[in-house]
Amino acid sequence: MNMITCPYCGTELLDQQVNYYCSFCEMAIPSASIQYNHEREQIFNDFDLCQDEFMLDLYINKRTEELLQLSTYELLYVLRHLRAQRSEIYKSLHTFKNAQVTEYTEEAGKLYEESTKRMFVVENILRQRLGYVPSRVTENFLSKYKEMILKDKGTAMVIRKKRVINQKMGYNNK
Repeated sequence: MNMITCPYCGTELLDQQVNYYCSFCEMAIPSASIQYNHEREQIFNDFDLCQDEFMLDLYINKRTEELLQLSTYELLYVLRHLRAQRSEIYKSLHTFKNAQVTEYTEEAGKLYEESTKRMFVVENILRQRLGYVPSRVTENFLSKYKEMILKDKGTAMVIRKKRVINQKMGYNNK
């Protein structure tokens, strides 16, 4: 039988009908967040999804609520492309202004404002998660971040009490 455990500390949860409760963390755990048998929560690992240009367009145009559901890696990828898109729009806006083409200048101005706001949303979500906004999101930055995700410690959260007790008593566990 599967033991229902906390996604943060691995403690067995108490069922409280709607949610569960973790006595160690002293907090309610929503049903959608529970884990089984001390396992850690699965993290994002569908990196191919971010490479798809069609999917990228869908990511870029998500509402803030939807962006909040994306993984940090996905948000970094989206931020990189939002910044590039915003830069291209700015160049077009500058070109239209110099050429005095007012019909396109106004439209480019609206696009620039929208892309800037989208960029701000993603930057602020990342700031909440990471504690800072990356100044540059390069391919190298993303590959190093991906490498850290793949090296993640995904082992179960189990405390081996027998070994700790034996060490306190001076027994050799080898």
